[in-house]
Amino acid sequence: MAAISIAKQVAQERGEELGETVGFQMWISKQLLLSHGGLLFCTVGILLEHLKGSPKLRGISHVIVDEVHERDICTDFLLVLLQGVLKLNRNLRLGRDSGTAQCDQLAPGCKRLKPPAN
Repeated sequence: MAAISIAKQVAQERGEELGETVGFQMWISKQLLLSHGGLLFCTVGILLEHLKGSPKLRGISHVIVDEVHERDICTDFLLVLLQGVLKLNRNLRLGRDSGTAQCDQLAPGCKRLKPPAN
């Protein structure tokens, strides 16, 4: 459900309707983008499905994995796969975020995201 609330918040902050350039996709619900480009917030499972259809993640410029400190098999598997995708798709940028300081150990090679200074 976090994907939905984050997508709604980002769309509101951008002054647009959900689905214009910001969308979400989960197993139970989705609001996809009206056009190519933009931000799609999705679950780890959905991103794994995208990888099955496009192993190089063509058409995707950035992947940000949130809450990498929540060690579960799907997230760990996704991070391993994404490291391989980075070798195939040099244009892909991978970021990660975590509420803990162990981010560097959990997802090496990914850039740590920092909130903008106010």
